[in-house]
Amino acid sequence: MENEMKDLFAVGYALQAHREWVKCLKCGWENRCFVPPTQCPRCGGKLYIE
Repeated sequence: MENEMKDLFAVGYALQAHREWVKCLKCGWENRCFVPPTQCPRCGGKLYIE
């Protein structure tokens, strides 16, 4: 599991110039992510990626 996280970080840093702005359509959570999650970490709702 720890190695998986390191891989995600490596991918994230490789794409550092290309960060995605994600916003949850359900609860309004928003964040700038290297690797956008598939669903909202707060409520599990669908994310809109700009």
